[in-house]
Amino acid sequence: TLEDEIIRYIATEYERLTLKIPQTQYKARSFVHENGTVHSVKYSGQDIILDVDLHKNDLRKLEKMLISVDTETSITS
Repeated sequence: TLEDEIIRYIATEYERLTLKIPQTQYKARSFVHENGTVHSVKYSGQDIILDVDLHKNDLRKLEKMLISVDTETSITS
C-alpha cells in the first residue's frame, strides 16, 4: 500500500542513535530535541545520554555543530 511505502521510505532516512553530549552544549541539545524524536534522556557526570531517532541530514548538521566546538561527543547507532 501507499502507506507502507511511505513508512518504509521514512525509515530509511532516519537513524536510531545513542548520543553522548556534554551538558554545556545547550545548542546541540536543543537541536536534537527540536529535530529528532527523543526516546530517553539520562545524565552521566557532565554528559547527557540521549536515545533518539534523527534524520540523516540532521545528524550531519549535529556532527558539524559539535565538531565546531571541539567536544568529545560520541554517536553510536
